[in-house]
Amino acid sequence: MANIKTSSDVSDNSNNSSTSQTEIENLNSVCPYEEGEKVFAFHTACLYEAKVKHIEYKHKRWRFFLHYLGWKKSWDEWVVIDRLMKHTEENMQKKLDLDKKYGNEKNAKKPRASTKGSN
Repeated sequence: MANIKTSSDVSDNSNNSSTSQTEIENLNSVCPYEEGEKVFAFHTACLYEAKVKHIEYKHKRWRFFLHYLGWKKSWDEWVVIDRLMKHTEENMQKKLDLDKKYGNEKNAKKPRASTKGSN
């Protein structure tokens, strides 16, 4: 099971928490992603493969801390659920189509400008 943080985890220990114990117990069944799960994440107009590192339920919204596969940790970020897609064959094809459309193909080579004179 994922170790999900809620807004009540960071609040004081008073009884006026907006998240009831029952709601907290049901969070795991409602959350569509798990820690360690590979996903696709939108960043600008492209999809990138990422791994869910942490999950948080705060202010009635899911947030996911992602590590983008093949990228430095400095690119890790919190994202909302609207930017995520399940890691499926169908979504992999969507990623490949977007890569092709925006010229982000993995093995695409851009032509270099010649530095030699034509004389």
